[in-house]
Amino acid sequence: MPDGENLHDVTARVRRFFDDHDELMDGSGIHLMVGHRNVNKMILKHLHELSFNEVFRVDQEHRLLYFYVSSTQEPWSFWAEAEVPA
Repeated sequence: MPDGENLHDVTARVRRFFDDHDELMDGSGIHLMVGHRNVNKMILKHLHELSFNEVFRVDQEHRLLYFYVSSTQEPWSFWAEAEVPA
């Protein structure tokens, strides 16, 4: 797209990712997904079946890590402090 993706495009891309990798959500294990602000929001939207309005009420701070726990509707998060090597 010449002007980039809109949020509906990003949502569709996230949905396709999970459709193509449904084994990520099955069984035990820890999986790391890394993305930018709006991609992360659309991942949370998908995992928690949130509306656009609901997902944009989730703070997306720099260095904030989110943990998805399938038994809860609330995303868990914590602040990650780390020294970045020069």
